[in-house]
Amino acid sequence: DVNECTSENPCTQTCVNTYGSFLCRCEPGYELEADGVNCSDMDECSFSEFLCQHECVNSPGSYYCVCPSGYNLLDDSRSCQDINECENRNFTCTLQQTCFNIPGEYKCLDPVRCEDPYIQINE
Repeated sequence: DVNECTSENPCTQTCVNTYGSFLCRCEPGYELEADGVNCSDMDECSFSEFLCQHECVNSPGSYYCVCPSGYNLLDDSRSCQDINECENRNFTCTLQQTCFNIPGEYKCLDPVRCEDPYIQINE
């Protein structure tokens, strides 16, 4: 038996010698093309809309998840969590305004002002 894999590897990725022939295999994240020799990138994002909480981005041999502005990617690399800008003191409100966190961003709330004949009793 001649080992076709050692003489001149006919495969684009992994060559497996068999009796009288050979088989080509692909690395994870790639799939074998119809010619049985070449491997092409597999678009993991197209398999399921549930891979990522927000956006799935295909990359060669893999994929990754991204979160919209105002969110952090969690340790599971799939889920996003709102950034509380008010808690992190990452806001641009004036000293008179109050920071109010909302999903993906924050709002600066002006102090409540009572017009005559009303009076403010507490905050």
